[in-house]
Amino acid sequence: EEKIELQQLFEQLVNTSILSSYFSRGYSVLNEQDIILPKTKVLRPDRLAYNQEEVIIIDYKTGAKKDKDRDQVQEYGHWISTIFERPVLAFLVYLDLTAQKQVDVVEVPLR
Repeated sequence: EEKIELQQLFEQLVNTSILSSYFSRGYSVLNEQDIILPKTKVLRPDRLAYNQEEVIIIDYKTGAKKDKDRDQVQEYGHWISTIFERPVLAFLVYLDLTAQKQVDVVEVPLR
């Protein structure tokens, strides 16, 4: 039952949210790929969708919204813009797994 509920939330995200175009064939995708930084630090964004013009960061969270979520995605944005050398957009996707079963997409301003 939980698997079906997660699948429905994902379908809502892909089909109706502002992110739907970033799940299209117009983007190459890296899911949970390690980005190794100096001093052995490793970042692992949930999803990078990229093409010749831009890179999109999508990071999934459950539970309450936290400032540290935004800070984490902003750090991803900093490093990814350096690596890809093109504009970067970043989004946090909060999945409500309670009775409401909602998806909330928040665009994260990058520094």
